[in-house]
Amino acid sequence: MGITRRRLILSGAGVAAIGALTALVVRDRTRTPVAELEYPAAAVHRLGKVRTPENTLAAARTSLRERPGVILECDVHALSDGTLVVNHDETIDRVASNGESGRVQDMTADQWRALRIEHPDGGASEPALFVDELFAEYAETGQILLVELKAPQAMDQFIDAVRPLRGQIIVQSFDDEVTRSFTRAGLSALQLVSGTSHPDVVDGVYAVGMHLDRISHETASRITATGAHLWTWGAGLVAHDPEYTQLGVEGFLIDDPAL
Repeated sequence: MGITRRRLILSGAGVAAIGALTALVVRDRTRTPVAELEYPAAAVHRLGKVRTPENTLAAARTSLRERPGVILECDVHALSDGTLVVNHDETIDRVASNGESGRVQDMTADQWRALRIEHPDGGASEPALFVDELFAEYAETGQILLVELKAPQAMDQFIDAVRPLRGQIIVQSFDDEVTRSFTRAGLSALQLVSGTSHPDVVDGVYAVGMHLDRISHETASRITATGAHLWTWGAGLVAHDPEYTQLGVEGFLIDDPAL
């Protein structure tokens, strides 16, 4: 066999090996916790707010202890310097244990670090939570997080923070333009819908979420026909309620992980 032919054979073998390795890597990238999530699924609001201070690591840990495998849901705001923090409201008035008040976006990182979140039943307060603390807690654990951005001005920081854990995170927003930004960034996005039973489903969304009062067979069928999963929330909702699974609902946003 000539040298030229031998080189061609070896070169072809190398290309084939690289191709096989590349295919393996691509396949592995699709095997993420979000991609392999089994439905029906349940997510607990505000990391758990019924028996623990909401949106704290203590709440998240309690929720997982009470319902292993539950998805952890929370909301994200930005401080005055752009630092991302976990809080539901635009202000801290409702949750501050020492009576503090004010807008999250006006606070500094030191002020947030000093903030304590009150217990719903008068128990011990817990430290307010930074997004990087939450992500560090669950990075590479397989734990799925459902995270709503409530500070559109912090879109770039938020996407940068999510990217390393994108296989574990479903992002969500009531703002369709924000949702489109998520899908363009290659993130799994849940489009939250308010005020209509006939939403225009954003192209490429992973899921659509609607209040339980707005879901009908027609609405559910139209949404699921796009390939998106259908989620719901509402007062008194329990995980995997057959009334809603029969409508095509696959995801349940619940307040109490025990429900």
